[in-house]
Amino acid sequence: MSASKGAIGWSTRGYWGIKSKSREVVFFKDIWHTEIPGVEMEGTILKELLEVDVQNIPELVCHGDVLYEGKISCF
Repeated sequence: MSASKGAIGWSTRGYWGIKSKSREVVFFKDIWHTEIPGVEMEGTILKELLEVDVQNIPELVCHGDVLYEGKISCF
């Protein structure tokens, strides 16, 4: 197994969950967020693609940084 030499690339993890009210299966993608000039957050790119009706893009419910106590600031 190889290890990443940087903060980008190998830090992505995914989790399956179920919405309690609708019983819908959802997928959470957890990545390290770095502030690199000229590099947009993945959620921002997905939002822009969905706004112009690009096909086969996953539904975006929320994206953002975990600020404290596991709470996410949704954009």
